Amino acid sequence: MGILGVGKYGLRQAAYIAKYGEKEVARAGVTDEILDSITPCRRLSARKCELSDPKYFIEKFERETGEDFLPQNWSSLSQEDKVDYIVKDRYSKLVSHKIMGKIKAEPEEHLYLLNKDGDIVHYSKGNSGYCEDAVVKGGTSVHNHPGYLLTAYSPNELKHIERLFPDRLKGVTPFSESDIACALNGNETAFVVDSQGHKFMFKPNQKGLNTSERLKSDTRFCLDLDFLGQDAFPAEAKQIANIEKCNELLRKLEAFQAKQKKWGRLFYPNRTKNKLIKEYLDAKTTALSMEPFDKINQGLKDLSQKYGHKYEQLS
Repeated sequence: MGILGVGKYGLRQAAYIAKYGEKEVARAGVTDEILDSITPCRRLSARKCELSDPKYFIEKFERETGEDFLPQNWSSLSQEDKVDYIVKDRYSKLVSHKIMGKIKAEPEEHLYLLNKDGDIVHYSKGNSGYCEDAVVKGGTSVHNHPGYLLTAYSPNELKHIERLFPDRLKGVTPFSESDIACALNGNETAFVVDSQGHKFMFKPNQKGLNTSERLKSDTRFCLDLDFLGQDAFPAEAKQIANIEKCNELLRKLEAFQAKQKKWGRLFYPNRTKNKLIKEYLDAKTTALSMEPFDKINQGLKDLSQKYGHKYEQLS
């Protein structure tokens, strides 16, 4: 059937393409399946967007966005171009949230890049802790952080943690230093979602782009972020001790389970096994604490405000 489909929507698309021409979008790693599952009703024509009350929506957008985050050439844009920008900015956010909903529970990192129109122009898949760095100047990046909950715990362990230590699942995994550096270098609006469904947004200040002063400011910001990460996590010696304790308790649990399997529950009862499971998971969730990420989340808020950028936890 194709993207044009049938009915009024398909007929309008065909009419707009005939009148305004078809949009040309260069893509990398983006399949038709990705496009059709995330943006089935995407615009295909080069027609500019419209709003019912341009003046009202422009004033509303300016007020909500803030002067420092409007495009540098905003004052020179025509009303028609401002409306086109506003609609496409709104569309980019909708697509970004749809992508985050799609990838939040994935055990590997997935990266999607959108251009200024909100078109998906790049897709790549990494491993449990990394995905290649790529940028679209002035566009939007969307990726996920599987985090410890998906990569370091089995589904059975997570069930026990939810029952025994529910407070240890409340940590968040926001942007890394490299995520922020990419957003600054590409002047991108960045979104990330963690495995618990927490969503985060970072948007660089639009003042002074491509100037030496801005470069110095962004460099200082990234250095402060690096120090933030170092300070948030425990000292290496303490972390090694935590992991060694965790591994020791795991060996003890596995030895008990092997004996229980061989000799039965009469001699090796479940109450003892449950006690060993609790001790092991207590040690593991201490070694893989989510608390440092809470510190990073607050630190990101403070540093973004200090350097004039916008950072929010959306959910």
